[in-house]
Amino acid sequence: MAWRECLALTSGALLGLLLRPNPLGAAKLLYVQLFQLTLEKIGGSPLDFAAEMSPLKLKTNSNYLWFILLLLFSLLYVGGRYLKKDLAISSRDRTNLMTAAALSIMFFLLSVFYARRAFDFCSAFGVILIILVFSRYLYENWAARIALTCAFIFLVPYGLKLRHQVLAEGWDAVRFKGAAQWIAGHSNPEDIVFNARWEYFPELFFWNTKNVYSNGMDPIFQYAYDPDLYREGYHLVTDQMRQEGLRDAYKILKEKFKARYVFLAKPFDGSLYFRLLHDSRFLLKQETDTSAVFEID
Repeated sequence: MAWRECLALTSGALLGLLLRPNPLGAAKLLYVQLFQLTLEKIGGSPLDFAAEMSPLKLKTNSNYLWFILLLLFSLLYVGGRYLKKDLAISSRDRTNLMTAAALSIMFFLLSVFYARRAFDFCSAFGVILIILVFSRYLYENWAARIALTCAFIFLVPYGLKLRHQVLAEGWDAVRFKGAAQWIAGHSNPEDIVFNARWEYFPELFFWNTKNVYSNGMDPIFQYAYDPDLYREGYHLVTDQMRQEGLRDAYKILKEKFKARYVFLAKPFDGSLYFRLLHDSRFLLKQETDTSAVFEID
């Protein structure tokens, strides 16, 4: 029965939470990443969100457009047959169909109004819905089969085009290798590296697991730990310190973040790079076309 399945699902989720090594810590992480993040986004806090955390923008050249159109057709088809009471399938298939439809709609709305990350789930349940519609209703319809075959054939050059776009916008996988390995070779294990932006962390940590980095997870976790410290680091990197007359970079990095090194990606942190370059308290120790490492005196 459905209520037993719901009870089993709820009980399993609660049991999984309680059996974790630190259930209260896990609950706090859940609160920070879901509820506090939502509240801070609504409140306009200066969080450096990843692109996947911003709402999905629908454009005529969107990568999602063709899938959305196919999903919309499937939803309208199911809705039309449901209104006509013409869902001539088993109760189990009907449950699967309606569940896939409801979940794909829910996650699509979340991706449009909240974060595009939700589209991953929309596409997963949407594919299930599309498959169910074509396999249960349209398989014997030759026009539908030809249209679906043409759609898949079209996806081949379309997918290759997207592949070329991704490769064109990518970057060298070893761009930070020299900087990370230099820090590893000239530092102590407890030395803190201020990485100007949180997305640099995976590349730095891949080449250098010796040191401690100022941030490496979603900015909401750093914000939850110390909002004032996060704001000072954020304003420093975005060059708002001088505009707002706040304390200088040396005191922020040396006294607040306790950092010994500052890592910058020059194409993105040009303003801060030149500020540190003209401050004698910061010593430029390693530099490439893509990165720079300063040691704090």
